[in-house]
Amino acid sequence: MTLLRKVCLAALATIATFGLLKALVLAQAVQPLYWPAVMLRIVLLAAMGPALLVVHWTDLHWGHHPPLGLCYFALWLTYLHFGNRLRGVLRCPTRLSRRAFFLGTGAVAAAGCGAPMLYPAPRVLRRDLPLKDLPESLLGTRVVLVSDLHRGPVISREYLESVVGKINRLKPDLVLMPGDFVSRSDSYFPDVTAVLSRLQPTIASVATLGNHDNWEGAEQAQRALSQAGVMVLHNRSVHLDPDRRIVHRGKRGLCLAGVDDLGSGRPDLKSAFGGVPSNVPRILLSHNPDLAEDEESLKLNARVDLQVSGHTHGGQIVLPGIGPLVSGSRHGLKYIAGWVEGPQWPVFVSRGVGTSIIPVRVGADPEIVLFTLTKPV
Repeated sequence: MTLLRKVCLAALATIATFGLLKALVLAQAVQPLYWPAVMLRIVLLAAMGPALLVVHWTDLHWGHHPPLGLCYFALWLTYLHFGNRLRGVLRCPTRLSRRAFFLGTGAVAAAGCGAPMLYPAPRVLRRDLPLKDLPESLLGTRVVLVSDLHRGPVISREYLESVVGKINRLKPDLVLMPGDFVSRSDSYFPDVTAVLSRLQPTIASVATLGNHDNWEGAEQAQRALSQAGVMVLHNRSVHLDPDRRIVHRGKRGLCLAGVDDLGSGRPDLKSAFGGVPSNVPRILLSHNPDLAEDEESLKLNARVDLQVSGHTHGGQIVLPGIGPLVSGSRHGLKYIAGWVEGPQWPVFVSRGVGTSIIPVRVGADPEIVLFTLTKPV
């Protein structure tokens, strides 16, 4: 195949790729075509994965990226080149050397051995959380943070049941869940109810919604969580009083507040903290960590002792020497995972326990965080 012919075919394939992706998005709106369209999109995006990774990685680490169309074109040109060579090998089997045979079978075997590792067990990260003005009776309170369950086509109910079992073994007093309970379909909400109803905190479980929950149905999400005994903090707060009881308001204790998702909803920090005394420590649940940079929220100058978030999955795929390929944050790597100092208050970003789009985590193991409330030093 001549170079000119390869260039022309790669250009046509690039145009066809963009057209097919747009057509599949439209097809998803037709209910009988939803799942076939989703599966075809996943296959096509997987095929174009190297080009997408180049675009996302350069944007994340360098602040700019090459045109996606140019990356698609280069990838198709590469496919055509190596595809032509592969056809030559298949036509002449004797050219397949013993070394190539063993390398190929070794790669298949390694892939097969690695398949069970696509769902590593969540690690438990233990941290002390010092809070100013916290009553003595609340010192030692065990607070578990778990985010991004993503029950859906790639995250099974059995996996999430094992996560809940691990949480219960930590003997939590409070469980905080900042959103993204389902993915891809509202048909998974009953499983969320069944799984989360097994949580056994000594005080309460509280949650906010994430972008996926809003996309699949905010009302259904709130109903599913309520049926599981989880309090949904939708631009509101509750109060843990010195007697370790959840009340609507209090003069002392701990405020637990939650806001709607920044990207898919309408977070209202003013409503969430309305009437909360300034001497009461506050933990804020926000699915998207970028709330800490939101101009409207910062104008309030509200007291926030800690914002807990998810959404980024810790990058989900973090390659040695390269770093995260995507972040899900408008602020690059700043809010990728762990403890971050925002403009006005600290943020802890959980890597979560589920996955989005593909059922793979590399270098960003799922995690459950256990905070123990303590006095400031």
